[in-house]
Amino acid sequence: MPAFTIPGLSSGQDTNLIVKKLVELEAKPIRRLEQQNSFNKAQSKAWNDLKTVTTDLQEKTRALISFTAPFAMKSIVSEPEGIISGDASRSASSGKRRIEIKELATSHQISGEKTDVNKQIPAGKFKIFSGDSEKEIEFSGGTIRDLASSIKVSAAGLVNTGLVKVDGDNYVLTLTATFSGKDRKLKFEDSNGVLQAANLVGATEPADPPKELNFLPEKDQIQIFQPEKYGISSDSKPVFKEESGKKWMEIASVASFQFGIPTTEFKKTQKLNLPLLPNLHRKKK
Repeated sequence: MPAFTIPGLSSGQDTNLIVKKLVELEAKPIRRLEQQNSFNKAQSKAWNDLKTVTTDLQEKTRALISFTAPFAMKSIVSEPEGIISGDASRSASSGKRRIEIKELATSHQISGEKTDVNKQIPAGKFKIFSGDSEKEIEFSGGTIRDLASSIKVSAAGLVNTGLVKVDGDNYVLTLTATFSGKDRKLKFEDSNGVLQAANLVGATEPADPPKELNFLPEKDQIQIFQPEKYGISSDSKPVFKEESGKKWMEIASVASFQFGIPTTEFKKTQKLNLPLLPNLHRKKK
């Protein structure tokens, strides 16, 4: 049988216990260092968290106290992102708002009646309007396929075209507004009858007539311009006239006046009308 020993039997000392105690004693400095290291890590994390919070606060307060603050626009951010976009006025209060969408906006779509694929559509020009945007297409003539291709290329970004076969050699041409909403409704100017020949439903619906903005300055707003250059009196004035509800002013061919026009935003479909007497040589500033 193998020999075995009992610690402390001969010496009377429990050597195993003594060794255990010595190991624990020597390990105490290491454990203290481990505890200190854990504390340092926790402290470092706390400082980093504080730095992140204070940096965020600094960035937000900078927008309030910087010299650009009076001119900065506030943005609208939706969640999920992209549902709503826009800018808020500088006086708008920051905060969260809940918006309920009751009906989704759709894109305006116009479909024509079925048309023989071999039917020859005459050449001509026509315009397509959607909101404030417009595209003029010059069609060289051809079939409904040629017309669809011409619109697809010339009106890209404004409308999407579709050509669907319904039966035999008959096709239906469909135009869909690229942007949604009732303000983007499709309208047409088809003076040559190209779209009518293609049996496009609604092709005869005209675009809104151009809006006219009349700027007739008041008498006290007009000043003589460089009278010494044109040899006219410094107290010369244009002649204001009115007939049948229309007002205009007449300027002599040797006269020159200056007047201001109020700042106004113009759109493509608006027309500026300055009611001066035509067929007169005049200099305006």
